[in-house]
Amino acid sequence: MSNLKDVLSGIKKSFSLTKKVEFAELGLTFELGTLTSQEEIKILEAIKDVSDVGYLDNLKKVSLAFGIKKINDFDLTETIEYTDETTGKKVTESKFLFLTKELDSWSTAIRDALFDAFSNLQAELEDKVSNGIKFERFSIQEKRTDLKRELSDVPKGYKKIEEPEEAKTEIEKLNDKVKSEVESAQAGLDSAAGAAMDKIKS
Repeated sequence: MSNLKDVLSGIKKSFSLTKKVEFAELGLTFELGTLTSQEEIKILEAIKDVSDVGYLDNLKKVSLAFGIKKINDFDLTETIEYTDETTGKKVTESKFLFLTKELDSWSTAIRDALFDAFSNLQAELEDKVSNGIKFERFSIQEKRTDLKRELSDVPKGYKKIEEPEEAKTEIEKLNDKVKSEVESAQAGLDSAAGAAMDKIKS
């Protein structure tokens, strides 16, 4: 008998997508992956104090720092080990910190191209989830149609209850006002004309 952990393990597999992006001239192939909810929270935390001017650029940078899962044959784990060129010492950093510093030195064109592919991947995941979910949807419009059908055949002795009219737009209200004023003016002209005719006859 499987436990709850086994049942829920399929969520991570079903709703996790990857996409390869190749820069042939640079000899680089990136593998991008969709984000977990924890990673999305960390992105928001990383950019919450960024000014409006640098917001979009920082959003791209930190999103890619989490979204890049592999570069060529190098799997990017949670921590990255490398040798500092200045000191010659080995350094261990988190993948996020390592990539955010590296991304600062990349051209804007490369960052934008990668972020475009990453955004497309996220949209693909949202579409997959939206199309894969099933539940009974409640439609207000269908309910109103049924109500009108019921009211059209009211038993004898019962009063038919009319549905309230929908709120009119400002243009419709203005048109109604102009129409009312025209009708009022026309009625005044008709009354004056009638009085003049009566005076002529007398």
